[in-house]
Amino acid sequence: MVPAVYRMDAFDEDTVAGFLSEEEHFQATSLVPTMLKRLFNIKAFKTHRNFKAVLLGGGPSDTQLLKGAIEKGIPVVASFGMMETCAQIAANPLLKPSGTYIPVKSARTYISP
Repeated sequence: MVPAVYRMDAFDEDTVAGFLSEEEHFQATSLVPTMLKRLFNIKAFKTHRNFKAVLLGGGPSDTQLLKGAIEKGIPVVASFGMMETCAQIAANPLLKPSGTYIPVKSARTYISP
């Protein structure tokens, strides 16, 4: 399998939920908090067993959203970036393979004064 990036013109939670729960070649995704919340509105949403992590950035993540990911067993890596550069600049550490990454806070919390 060759690693690849799949880009969508518009976010559709049903399509993304299908990719992340059924298509094992989708092992990571980059989302903003609103997108993750929309996925969580799908009651049966879960990720497949080989899923590695959601890179979550684009704004502060509230603790309830991150706790919701923990409850669903969805690994989240809080990240911070700038689309005008090359996207990701910093992310919380990967401490547990296929598990919950700590601290359970937004990466922005550590960068903002």
